[in-house]
Amino acid sequence: MRFSVLTLMIVFFFSTETFAANKLKLGETHAGTLHNLYLHGNNFLLPPGSWKVSDLDRDGEWQWIGFGNNNGSYAGAWLSLQKAQGIRWLGTRKDCKKNHDHGASILAEGDTKGASKTNTGTAGGYAYWCVMKSTDEIIFSVHILGDTALDSYYWFPKKIISINKSSAKKYGERIFSESMKAYKGNKSANLSFLSEIIGKNNNSSSSFSSNYNSTYSSKNISTYTDEMICLQATSYDGLSWEKYSKKYYDEALKRRLSIETCNDLTNRIKVTSKDNSSIRSKLKELKSMLDEGLITQDDFDKKKNDLLEEF
Repeated sequence: MRFSVLTLMIVFFFSTETFAANKLKLGETHAGTLHNLYLHGNNFLLPPGSWKVSDLDRDGEWQWIGFGNNNGSYAGAWLSLQKAQGIRWLGTRKDCKKNHDHGASILAEGDTKGASKTNTGTAGGYAYWCVMKSTDEIIFSVHILGDTALDSYYWFPKKIISINKSSAKKYGERIFSESMKAYKGNKSANLSFLSEIIGKNNNSSSSFSSNYNSTYSSKNISTYTDEMICLQATSYDGLSWEKYSKKYYDEALKRRLSIETCNDLTNRIKVTSKDNSSIRSKLKELKSMLDEGLITQDDFDKKKNDLLEEF
């Protein structure tokens, strides 16, 4: 009976998390900070103003969310839909150029090493930010790698934003800091300060949206960097190809990317949790559950054998 109650509690916990997640719908209008998107506490910060959901695309373990503004701006993010199990999203470098390989130049960039109190909170985690300038837009982006991963992008037409190299660093750092707060679940995180540099001209053309669709849309993967293709085409631990979304696997082969090359690009590192101490801890936990009557002797023997075989 106690075992059944425990099982029911576990099922209820995960079911509650599933139903509590917020899923967006095309055409909805939002403002401010969006919380608990598509599980795992994914939070996304919107710049000042009203933003309409214009793009939603699920690709394997990733969810793309995109928002348009009537001043021609666009905001979007890739949200990871799974928490790393036994491994983590890891990284040891920033590469703004690789994430914006469409002729954009770097105005400013930084990472966790250069920003106090902005680490991911995850051993091995890493985060960095970029401010880029293309022919028509100023682009801010934040890339956070921890137990979950988040890539946030903000595109603003040049004619509505006032920025130079000095202010790019200032606002890049502020966006990064607020994004880290949101990533860690701080509900006070926001981007309201961007009203200091974003103009009120709502007559700007919306040509940016078509530029986004042709350049960044997940349906046009030929424009993706090798790193983005590898993230989709390889498993969490980097040991094998993932073929659940065949277009990424096919694109990787087309580009002659190997597993080894992909591991170099993504910095996916297998963090093993199957060492002596972990196995011993799990066995002790199992024995404790047996002694308390939470599981049967048969359950204990089966799980013990599974753990030892795994080890």
